[in-house]
Amino acid sequence: MRYQFTDVASSLEWSPDGEYILIAVDKRAQAFVKSIQEPEWQCKIDEGLAGLAGCLWAPTSRHVITVSEFNVRLTVWSMIDKSIQYI
Repeated sequence: MRYQFTDVASSLEWSPDGEYILIAVDKRAQAFVKSIQEPEWQCKIDEGLAGLAGCLWAPTSRHVITVSEFNVRLTVWSMIDKSIQYI
C-alpha cells in the first residue's frame, strides 16, 4: 500500500514587483517563497509553535510579514539578508 501526503496551500500571492511567489501552508505553520527569475532560489519560513494565521508581502517585495495564531506575534522576514524582526 502506498501513501501520498499532500499539503494544501492556504494562500498564494505574487510579490508587488512580480518577481516572487509567496505560498502559505497554515496547517504546517510554514510559508515558501519561490523566485521567478532564478528557479533554483527558494526560501522557507517556519513559524513553529506560534502557528501561522496569515502572511503577506511588504511593499518592498523583499520582505514577508507573517502573523501568528491568535495575533500574538507579527514577524518581518527579510529575503535580502535573512534577518528576522519580531513585533
